Amino acid sequence: FEQPLPRGAHDDWKELAARTPIPLCADESARSAADVEELVKLGAVRFINIKTMKSGIAEAWAMMQTARQNGLS
Repeated sequence: FEQPLPRGAHDDWKELAARTPIPLCADESARSAADVEELVKLGAVRFINIKTMKSGIAEAWAMMQTARQNGLS
């Protein structure tokens, strides 16, 4: 389920992930490698939607590397 909650609602992401078996995907909530790290730390998502138009090529690459290092798709 892609971006079921607003950007920045980290506590809500964590709670929703704990309550549903549906895999969650961050889109607007993941605009940087730091965002990806925060979502990983919370155990909130299983997927990240990476778009170069929202982050730029270098940051998108960093996001992809961070996601892969943490077992996200």
